[in-house]
Amino acid sequence: MSIYVIFGAAVKADGTASGSLYRRTIGALAFAKHNNDNHPLFIVSGAIGTYPPSEAIVMESLLIANGVAKSQIIKDEASTDTLETVQNCTKIIQSLHGVASMYVCTSPYHSWRCQLLFRIYRQPFQRANMPGDLAKLGLLKWTLYCIKEVVAIPWDVFLAFKNN
Repeated sequence: MSIYVIFGAAVKADGTASGSLYRRTIGALAFAKHNNDNHPLFIVSGAIGTYPPSEAIVMESLLIANGVAKSQIIKDEASTDTLETVQNCTKIIQSLHGVASMYVCTSPYHSWRCQLLFRIYRQPFQRANMPGDLAKLGLLKWTLYCIKEVVAIPWDVFLAFKNN
């Protein structure tokens, strides 16, 4: 069994997926199909942010609307940030039997932090080939997101080692 961990992003005021959330979700589904994975399991992770519903519920709805059975989706609605997603999804994955591979599904600029945290938690993973965000976000916003990652990495690594 292959597992695809999809990291959350913002939900818009009308309750629909932001561009990043949509690209992460549909990108993970496309990657699973590219892998010829006939029965992938998706872990959708994200709590309620500024606007309801939870990021996980929005991702679940997108997957179901694109032909994924509800039984192929595990929701993590408790995670409010990247580190919590890694911690909670690691626990979920370790509770499952027959996991052959796990893929990190997130925006490319965010992937490095996610991968580093999964390494700290000793959770084997592979990086999913996901759609980029630069063209959709624009250079300024994409650069700000990259700077946020550079700032967040040392803090998350510190917290991960402290809690692990």
